[in-house]
Amino acid sequence: LGCGTGATALDFARRGLRVFAVDNSPTMCLLARQKARRARLPVRVLCADMRRFRLPEPVDLVTCEFASLNHLARRDDLGRVAQAVARALRPGGYFLFDVNTPLSFQHQYTATYWFENPEFKLVLRGSYDARRGKARLNFEWFLPQGRLWRHQRERVENVCWNDAEIRRALRRAGFAHLRVWDGIDV
Repeated sequence: LGCGTGATALDFARRGLRVFAVDNSPTMCLLARQKARRARLPVRVLCADMRRFRLPEPVDLVTCEFASLNHLARRDDLGRVAQAVARALRPGGYFLFDVNTPLSFQHQYTATYWFENPEFKLVLRGSYDARRGKARLNFEWFLPQGRLWRHQRERVENVCWNDAEIRRALRRAGFAHLRVWDGIDV
């Protein structure tokens, strides 16, 4: 769920698992399909909103990585995702996901970062609004264009879920056994 270009989906398929990869971005779905075709792996890519997706058949595991749930537009969207995931799972199935928490937003999003490689230069600035429970990332991209650099701006807003909100959404969707692990900085 939120498969992006399909790296995890391809890894699962290489291990012999039947895989459905879901993303709301037509571009990401196209890239995931291309990668699966090049690798000759049977990954079925579905372009769908994570709040309403439906799979062709029930599955044992739904994964949602790289804080994709933080990118939901509204606070009440988390419950919709949990319900869609519960509907997609076989009884006893697992939903494995990661999110950025208030602590990570406070410490990681409020700094300014510089990234540079031959393909781009990037200034990344973030902010965290504890009252609204939202964080914002501002990307300042510099992309090579001949001998010059093209400047492009991008803004990403994230919803910050706390533990109680996540647990409430999962329980309402029917998830009974919840486990939480603290992650390390990545």
